[in-house]
Amino acid sequence: MARMIRLDNNGSRFLAKIIDCQEVEPFDLTDVVDQFIVFYKYDGTRFEKQGTLVEDLPDNPGEFFIQYINDLPEESILDQRGNWTYTGKVQLNTNDLAEASTRIVFWVV
Repeated sequence: MARMIRLDNNGSRFLAKIIDCQEVEPFDLTDVVDQFIVFYKYDGTRFEKQGTLVEDLPDNPGEFFIQYINDLPEESILDQRGNWTYTGKVQLNTNDLAEASTRIVFWVV
């Protein structure tokens, strides 16, 4: 079941797990220099928001999520009704960008 969020809502938290697909294990955080949540609106618009790394405690110590909270004083990003998706993206110290291959679906109502 997809998550539903009210139009123009503030305070919504978005999490995307970061896993090294080649090694099938968590990224070595010393390789990560920046992290983002990438949003895709219903109309196809794509945009990124700066994220923070939060550890998956207590379930999976040593594994991390990228977290973005749409909160005041920032204006809500949830400005269009319909189905949205989001995913995580990291920039590595090699300047490579890694975006997750799966997207998380949610509805803005």
